[in-house]
Amino acid sequence: MKYLFPEHHGLSKSIVTDLVFKEDEKPALTDAQYEALDAGVGRGESLLVVSPTSTGKTRIAVWAIANGIETGCNTVYLVTHRALAKQKFDEFKSSLLDKFLDGNGSALVIATGDYVINAEGDTPTDPLSVPLLVATYEKYLALLSASGIPTDMGKTVVVCDEIQLIGDKFRGQNVEILLTMIRNAGWKQFVGLSAVLESRDANDLANWLGVTLVSQHAREMHLRYECWSHNGIAMVSSEQPEIIQENLPRPTGVNLDPVSILVSLLNQKVKPVPIIVFCMKKQDMYDLAEQLLPQFSNGGPTQLSIVFDELPETSANTFLARTIAHRVAIHSADLLPSYSKTA
Repeated sequence: MKYLFPEHHGLSKSIVTDLVFKEDEKPALTDAQYEALDAGVGRGESLLVVSPTSTGKTRIAVWAIANGIETGCNTVYLVTHRALAKQKFDEFKSSLLDKFLDGNGSALVIATGDYVINAEGDTPTDPLSVPLLVATYEKYLALLSASGIPTDMGKTVVVCDEIQLIGDKFRGQNVEILLTMIRNAGWKQFVGLSAVLESRDANDLANWLGVTLVSQHAREMHLRYECWSHNGIAMVSSEQPEIIQENLPRPTGVNLDPVSILVSLLNQKVKPVPIIVFCMKKQDMYDLAEQLLPQFSNGGPTQLSIVFDELPETSANTFLARTIAHRVAIHSADLLPSYSKTA
């Protein structure tokens, strides 16, 4: 962490006041945020920021958006999925609408394959002209194409989250077309974000876009990786990735299945929580949650009491309402946004 700004960081007083995290009245910047400011994100410079998850990349993008709004630009935040668009739309309603958009709900718009609406719930006549547009890549490409290929985007700030989508086998071509269009039209500022681009790919993409690469591999919160097998446990930490411990003994009586391992971890004196389990299929998620419930219910009272009576009922939501009472949450695209927030 850095507890000061780089010289000539460029952020306005209002952005520093409302959008910079602080500790003891001093700015608290991750290494990635400090390097992005040093590279000029607050001065309108275009960047590709590559750093691990939880290093504050979204905050870097928000600084660029707020600066764009303050200087009278149109700003666009592009994401990979509709659920992410809704999440960012809600976040910006909370963090930017009142302070930087004067509480004008028509100035903030979300555009996905499902709908195009503003923060007042109305359908805008020209979503491309609003001060802040949150959109999926394909929807933004469709909006631009419908209005004619842009020739001048010199008053537009563009943020591309999860920009590695350009390498996707199925969707990458559309992203490449979109980026080519807006690059040729000449943006005001461009900020690309990724946690997973390899160094060579990041350099190539930054050169193609004509932007400065900010690559920071330090994690603010380190991860511990474990591989459980019949030969024992292999463990490595992101804090010291060069040190790999192998053949560590498995706890007695623990089988090589997710439920057994999770119960073992949760029975440790110092529990390594929170724990997130990624499943390849939605049904696997439901099955795993169902298998975990007997481990925590024991027929006794639930630890959480959450009432979902006022929310629409779906099979996924009903399942969540039952599991979360036992501190087991699930999350998939089946969940309504209001339930996702609860989970």
